[in-house]
Amino acid sequence: MNTHLKAVKLTVKGRETIALDHITIRGNNIRYFLLPESLQLETLLVDDTPKVKAKTSIGQNAKKDSSKPIR
Repeated sequence: MNTHLKAVKLTVKGRETIALDHITIRGNNIRYFLLPESLQLETLLVDDTPKVKAKTSIGQNAKKDSSKPIR
């Protein structure tokens, strides 16, 4: 799960903290996230799951070519 972050403080072991405007991290490099308890996750998290389109029965048979034999 790739992650895009804004206003990041990056701390590398043995070095000083670096402030970044934005950063993208590949999912296999992420072990865990430390989030403060005061964070309101319900308002911040984005649902990016694909939306399922409703199927319509109009025109479903029109796509099939009746002149070809069924095998």
